[in-house]
Amino acid sequence: FQVDDTGVEVMVRSGSTDVAHFWVGKAGRDFTTSYVRRDGENDVYLVRGLNQTMLNRSRGYRDFTLFKFTPASVASVSMTRSDGNWELARNDTAWTLSGEGKDPRAADETQVDALLRALSNLAADAFVEDDPAPETGLDSADRSIRVRFRTGAVGELHLGGKNENNQFFAARPDREAVYLLGEWRVNNLDKTYEDLLPGGGEE
Repeated sequence: FQVDDTGVEVMVRSGSTDVAHFWVGKAGRDFTTSYVRRDGENDVYLVRGLNQTMLNRSRGYRDFTLFKFTPASVASVSMTRSDGNWELARNDTAWTLSGEGKDPRAADETQVDALLRALSNLAADAFVEDDPAPETGLDSADRSIRVRFRTGAVGELHLGGKNENNQFFAARPDREAVYLLGEWRVNNLDKTYEDLLPGGGEE
């Protein structure tokens, strides 16, 4: 029945308390059932609605989502940067770009669309779970992205330093977790004021 170390071991905890510990083995005859055995017992049960495929997830069950929204729901996007802050504001069907000490200008629609697409389905590559915790650079992060939605809700993401694999540390102020973002993901978000102007700001 494969309800031993050839199957899938499942341990359920609530805080520091063990709630359940069992083994899921091979599928039953109709493939909607699987053989299951409680740890420490010999009895094997045929259980419906549970299988090894459901449990074998290389990334686990944690939510890697940082942002998930439709671009049309966004009212503005702003970024705090050490080399100059900027803000994109929706004006009917167009976007206006403002920067520190600069007059508002029309933004490059293609660049804005690409930025919104990158933000709208942004997921982390991994969670930071090292013990002791590494130096992330998030305490003094000089890059933050803020998305304000038409509903008035706000989402924010802070970007820190890199690890040895060229992944950036990232965090949301409304969550305790620290995430890792691949360099290519950050490059899609890390735009300067000039990047967002038509022609890259060239006259």
